[in-house]
Amino acid sequence: MNKRLKKSLLVSVAALSLGVEFTVVNETATTTVMAAKKYKVVKTKKLKKYRVSYKHNGPVYRKANLSKKRTTLKKIKKDKLYVTKQETVRKHTKKGKAYNSRYLYVKDMSHSKKSGWIHNSNLKKYKKSSKKSQKLNWTYESFDNDSSEKNVKSYSYSQGVQMAKRDLIKFIENERAKAGVSPWIHDSGAQQVADIRAQQVAQLKMQSHYTDPETGKIVTYPNSSSKMPMFNKVETDLGFLNDPWDNSMLTHSDESITQFGRLTNEHNKITKDSIQNYLDSGAEGMITFDGASNNGHKKQLLSSSLVYYGFGMATTKDQDGDNVTYIVIISSAAPLTKTNASDISSNSTSSTTTAVDPNAIPRSQDDKNYVGSSAQKADQAKEAQLVTTQQ
Repeated sequence: MNKRLKKSLLVSVAALSLGVEFTVVNETATTTVMAAKKYKVVKTKKLKKYRVSYKHNGPVYRKANLSKKRTTLKKIKKDKLYVTKQETVRKHTKKGKAYNSRYLYVKDMSHSKKSGWIHNSNLKKYKKSSKKSQKLNWTYESFDNDSSEKNVKSYSYSQGVQMAKRDLIKFIENERAKAGVSPWIHDSGAQQVADIRAQQVAQLKMQSHYTDPETGKIVTYPNSSSKMPMFNKVETDLGFLNDPWDNSMLTHSDESITQFGRLTNEHNKITKDSIQNYLDSGAEGMITFDGASNNGHKKQLLSSSLVYYGFGMATTKDQDGDNVTYIVIISSAAPLTKTNASDISSNSTSSTTTAVDPNAIPRSQDDKNYVGSSAQKADQAKEAQLVTTQQ
């Protein structure tokens, strides 16, 4: 090939590559970008293997992000199918609203190359006829030769949620003790905020710190384009804060959001073990594997200064009709108390709600309004005093 022509082609390819990269960053409407945005794997966990059978036809995906279709369930419905993993995928409706959907990794024992991810609604637990009772057409569910499962005590969903709450609080308290920080102190003010925030998050059916469920828009601070956490707005509306900028999550309080899922085991029963499995792979991850959030949840829950807390819960149904309970934990450096009425009224009249770019403004103590402020100096003084006391 002519050297000049070859060089020209290389330059064109490079320019084209740069163009594609620029398109992805700016999220223009290309098929690739929309697919990535539509299907995001939120979490994946291993399951104890159990057998399933065909319920409805649906696609079988090769990859966890559902980007490549392998076959259809109808074509392999007569094969031996076993579930080994579960994942939660974040999807978006045509209007852009996010919701979670659950997929199961099904291993095809007859044709390993046909194994893949299938939506849980297309599957059901495998049942086989009992040879002794075949004339009565009686069936029983396979327990994978683990007869002990039949005698394990099971609980209702509401009971399971309360048990999960108790165990999660106990876990956080133990982790705080290991870190050498003060025990949590329950605060009625923080509890009021947590209860309202849990209802708001359940209404949205998504874990958002900034979205107002009534408007679907991002909340901003009064007379500012900076994102205002919804729990700050709730605190202000309840009369706990008279200056959202001064008493914001950066200096006064903070919020963590998580959820309890179905809480069931492979036999669709809620037991102590199944609850613990959900905590291990879910809520407790706020401390044990919080790298995806830059350890933001862990820093809040193990903070030496944020010792007052409220624990809010709200249960709803997900897109698949399964139970899901949203959890909101509010932590504060001091008990949340009411401010005077004049401050509240002047504050509420200036509050605005506008849509802004959710990724445009930094959060937590990296916020430019926090660094170098009197609030930061006060926090540093508290930490220095705590270190001196512990020594």
